[in-house]
Amino acid sequence: MTKRLIGAAALALVAAAPAQASAAVPKPLRAEYQQHYKEVAKRHGDRAPGCNLFRTCKGKATTARVRKSNATLERMLYVPKPPAPVSTPAPASAPASTAPAPTASVVSGSGATGSGGYSIPSSIVMCESGGDYNAVNPSSGAYGAYQILPSTSAGLGCDMSTPAGQDRCAAKVWATQGRGAWVC
Repeated sequence: MTKRLIGAAALALVAAAPAQASAAVPKPLRAEYQQHYKEVAKRHGDRAPGCNLFRTCKGKATTARVRKSNATLERMLYVPKPPAPVSTPAPASAPASTAPAPTASVVSGSGATGSGGYSIPSSIVMCESGGDYNAVNPSSGAYGAYQILPSTSAGLGCDMSTPAGQDRCAAKVWATQGRGAWVC
């Protein structure tokens, strides 16, 4: 009979161990973790924060483990904003043109020489669009001879409605991102 009582008491201690382990985590740290967990799930989806250390994760919710997970959740919430794009002012009166610029231009400091009237190497333009200023990529929305994404052109303040505007925009992209901005 005493063996059964001792066995039952040991079993009760083992069953209570996980609750005691999570109780060992200071309440303010636990509350902070739970708040960050909820915010990450709300902002990035239910699966983003991973398992909840106090509910669904296997293993003990130790103070060190909670601190580490809390730091990860904070990074997921407070990602620094990317730097603002560098924009150069457009000329005061840029004539609207339907043809490519007549002369090759050089983007200052980048070493890109346009040939065939383009503001970046013509091999890239020919690969991207075949030189068609009205080309549209239906899957990405990239537009024009240079196949510039709408988000990129908007971020740089580009006017993509004219070939001259596309040339200026491509020159800006080349100056800020270089050759890596294009797949071809």
